[in-house]
Amino acid sequence: MQDYCGEYKNEEILQTGLRWLDSIKNSEAVNAWARNPHELMRILECLCRITVGTVGEIIIRASQA
Repeated sequence: MQDYCGEYKNEEILQTGLRWLDSIKNSEAVNAWARNPHELMRILECLCRITVGTVGEIIIRASQA
């Protein structure tokens, strides 16, 4: 979010941020796995932050508007 929705914003950077969030949702999140309950909790925290309607996506879309 610092890189793609920081102090200086333009349409190209905001679009890159949205593509980056989608990329994480579609690749990294699908392949995540945990070796123990502690790692599972960390993965679940991350997945909650990158699911559809995340705060980051909302902020980027609001900045575009």
